[in-house]
Amino acid sequence: MSMVDNIVLYDVPVSNHGARVRIVIKSKNLGDRIKIKSPQEIGGLKSPEYLRLNPQGKMPLLVDNEDIIIPESDTICRYIIDKYASTGPSFIPQDLLLRSLNEQICRLHDIYITPIQACMYRAPGSVFSSFGTNRFAALDELKKQLVNTEQLLAHFDKLISRNKKGNFLCGEEISLADATLYPTMVFCTFMLPQFFNCKESEFMGPRLQEWWNFMSQEVSASREVGQEMMEALEGWKSSGRFQPIVSEVQQRQ
Repeated sequence: MSMVDNIVLYDVPVSNHGARVRIVIKSKNLGDRIKIKSPQEIGGLKSPEYLRLNPQGKMPLLVDNEDIIIPESDTICRYIIDKYASTGPSFIPQDLLLRSLNEQICRLHDIYITPIQACMYRAPGSVFSSFGTNRFAALDELKKQLVNTEQLLAHFDKLISRNKKGNFLCGEEISLADATLYPTMVFCTFMLPQFFNCKESEFMGPRLQEWWNFMSQEVSASREVGQEMMEALEGWKSSGRFQPIVSEVQQRQ
């Protein structure tokens, strides 16, 4: 594989969906092969040049050799995982049960958490999927889905033999489930306690808490990406982005 692959990932540090891709890139040591650029470098998400690449006007977006254009973070990750299968961790467990768990966590996240995650950071009056403008109903659902994830992990822990268990969500090696869930938990741990008076124990059970600590402290790829996200979130906070949300929470109390 050429060390000068012409691949660009359009993304910004605060994006949790882009962060899952960045965790894959860092874990596979592909930083010299995949360049990360801000969409602003070609005019922003709504610029003609970006919309030519992705008519949805969303990120992340992967462009391989200028002609293979891949949107959507899960699809991008799987493309990178396949393209660089011989480099670094596989991200897809070989064991059937662990592979099933990996896929379930990714699907649970993308179907049930992603559509409502904006309830943590969008302005009052925004629409949060099927919950409309009801931020607090969406928040309750978000916490419910994280509890569901904890229960899913507990169930599989009973099925998986002891010698296949590890500190990651799906065994002894990092998987796509880890890369998918971790950045969203960066959002949750930053926003829910600060702006919604929500204790970590309300959205992270013991299994998720143990995993969160491990990923944040012991795994360099997730630790570095998490720090990038935290710095960007601090920028949001300094700009006053969360103040209208804090006011909304206070009015409800």
